[in-house]
Amino acid sequence: MNRRRLALLALLLLPASARAQAPAPAEAAPPAAEDDLDLAAAIADGPALSPAEAAARAVERSPDLARARALSRASEAAVSRARAAMLPRLDLSVSYQHVDGFPDGQIDLGADPDALAAARQLAQNISDPAARTLWLGQLESQSGGATIVIPRDRFAMGARLTWPVSDMFFAILPAVDAAEAGGRARAHQEAATAAGVRRSALEAYYQLARARGALAVSEEALRQAEGQRAQVEAAARAGFLTAADVAAVEARVAEVRGAIASARAGVAIADAGLRALLDAEPGPVFGVSLQADADLGGATTDEEAIARRPELLAVRESLGAQRAAARAEDARGYPHLSLYASADLANPNRYQIPPRQEFQGSWELGAMLTWSPNDLLGAVHRGEELGGEQAATEAQLEALARMVRVELAQARAQREAARERVEAQAVHVRASEAAYASRLAQLRAGEATVADVLASESQLYRARLARLDAEVALQIAGVRLAHAGGAL
Repeated sequence: MNRRRLALLALLLLPASARAQAPAPAEAAPPAAEDDLDLAAAIADGPALSPAEAAARAVERSPDLARARALSRASEAAVSRARAAMLPRLDLSVSYQHVDGFPDGQIDLGADPDALAAARQLAQNISDPAARTLWLGQLESQSGGATIVIPRDRFAMGARLTWPVSDMFFAILPAVDAAEAGGRARAHQEAATAAGVRRSALEAYYQLARARGALAVSEEALRQAEGQRAQVEAAARAGFLTAADVAAVEARVAEVRGAIASARAGVAIADAGLRALLDAEPGPVFGVSLQADADLGGATTDEEAIARRPELLAVRESLGAQRAAARAEDARGYPHLSLYASADLANPNRYQIPPRQEFQGSWELGAMLTWSPNDLLGAVHRGEELGGEQAATEAQLEALARMVRVELAQARAQREAARERVEAQAVHVRASEAAYASRLAQLRAGEATVADVLASESQLYRARLARLDAEVALQIAGVRLAHAGGAL
């Protein structure tokens, strides 16, 4: 193949943008490969959505967070209920009773008539007139005894105020402490849920960026492959290339189209996952962005992370609630001292003897000390049960602390590796671009084949995808490090 035929072949294989500016065939110089792909613009096409907006919308629409907030409200109500037990107990009552079951509504306090008759006969046999008269007088007084009327209808209104003195200090106050610690634990659990939602939303966001970037790179590769196919077909018709070269280009085009189909499916899956987290209606794919590597914050040491992670804070508060509940449970075995005051308005009044069918008021003050061995036994066993639960919670706290240390180590290592990968892949892309340009120059000089150029182009395609994957991995590693450090 003479020099002029080589120059004509090189001109055919130049990209259109370079061909317009190419010098005369006899003076053609090897051009560098042009990177016409604007990845940032390609993945930003669509309804704009920033990472911060995605995280905020996910938190706003998350059902898990709604559940956590509802449980927090329930904990606040439990605290109010526990504090209400500190107030004296007021019991109000109104009652009505109808008493029946006897022939009349009265009780006769006199002696039995038959017994009185027998006593009178015996008295007649007393020889001493004075003694006989005295005994007969007593018998007559018994025969006319009083009669107590039993009211059949009874009405009563009462009020009783009780204040548990001992339980206030030994049971109620610890129960309030337990409820308050439980409320703080729920608040930390809510914060942990929110952090998890933000992490999931940001990871889904960057997965969509990865999928959209892969599609953009594949579409750019297809554009280049189709351009090369047209050029190779023209060169083959001119007799410069063979049918094998045309078949190689066709295979490359088919390969890239298959990659595009997979990339489109990946975009659809990633977009659906992100929309599920945001509770967004179906629509155009979100326009996303790969921001520069930013420090999202987080702890600088393991101990700072352990002190900040809401999951650990929640477990610590739960442990405090269990300890306070154990103190309250122990109080069940103590003697119970209560003070009380009551007032009654009743018809008849229970303290009035004999009872009369009229309303009478009464009041009383008192103190009551009670103790049950059964309660003591139950409190001992319940204390052992709560002690086991506390030990389990302490073990859980230690396990979570170790998990945080592992998460931090992994996140730091992943972020450092991702940074090195980004730098390495940037060098890889530049080297692949240079290799691709060199292969084109060799092809024009007759020192390479179309297959060599296609292989170099495939390498460039893979290098671009690897650089995109490294950039996304760096963003996700930053998110995971911030989550592990308690900054999300």
